[in-house]
Formats: sequence, structure tokens, C-alpha cells
Amino acid sequence: MSGILSSISSSSKLFTYISKDNRIHLWDTESKKEKRSYVEKHHLSHQYTCFNWKQLSSDNLGLFAVGCSDGTIVIWDLVRGIVMTTFKAGDSNSNITSVVFASDGTSVYISDEQNYVHQYLIESGELLKSIKTGKKSVQKLALNPHVDVLAVARYAYTLL
Repeated sequence: MSGILSSISSSSKLFTYISKDNRIHLWDTESKKEKRSYVEKHHLSHQYTCFNWKQLSSDNLGLFAVGCSDGTIVIWDLVRGIVMTTFKAGDSNSNITSVVFASDGTSVYISDEQNYVHQYLIESGELLKSIKTGKKSVQKLALNPHVDVLAVARYAYTLL
């Protein structure tokens, strides 16, 4: 994992971060206390590289998707505190660079180092579609929550 993986909820009342030991921590920002901690059954079997958090409502913790360095996607149900599903993205062991939930919460889009964006069903891990992104890999995905528009970003380099 490079850098700190963290996110704050849209209400600013909850904060999540992933520690170096792949534990997902959920904090209440008002009380400044940890509400929950989540640990995979096979702890440290993956190296987490990115994540996305989809709250289903302001009082529902929702779903948490984690991308891994070996091409694995782990989907957590934060309400029940369990891993809902785990699946391999494609046939490769490519590093997952970004993951976002589709607007309806039934699928995820992932990018990897193979110059594609893939869409997978959450429940089954079934591949729905693949989009070629050009000659360079995508580093970050963003999805407009109101309109089905997916933005992709790559690192930019300036030559001096």
C-alpha cells in the first residue's frame, strides 16, 4: 500500500482509514472514537491498494470495496461486518489502481495496470463489460452519482 487510504463520509460524521496491517477502521468524527474495526478472515493475504465506500443512506454504513495488488476485489458489508464477496478481476494478477461503485450499488468499476476499466457484478463477480483506456494505465476512477459518466485519470508528466 502506498500512502494512507482514508475517506470521510458525505455527512462528515464518519471517517474510514486502512492501516498498514489491512485493518479497516471506522471512526465517529464527533465523539473521536473508533466505532468498528474490520479484519479479513485470511488477514494479510492481500495487499490493499485502493478502496471505495458507498453509503446506502446517512444511517446505513453501506458497502466498502477494496482493490488489491494481486488483482483481487474484496467487498465488505459494513453493517454486518463481513466480507460479502471476493473475486479476481480478470485473468491477471495485475495491481488494482482504483475502484468505484456504480450509481445503483450493484456493480463496481475497477482499473488496473493493463489499460482497461472493467465492470463487475458485486454479488457474483461476473464481468459485465471492459473498456480499453488507451496506451497508459488508469490511476484513478470517479463516477458521477447522478449521471452515468465515468471519469478516468492518469499521472501527468512534465518534461523540463
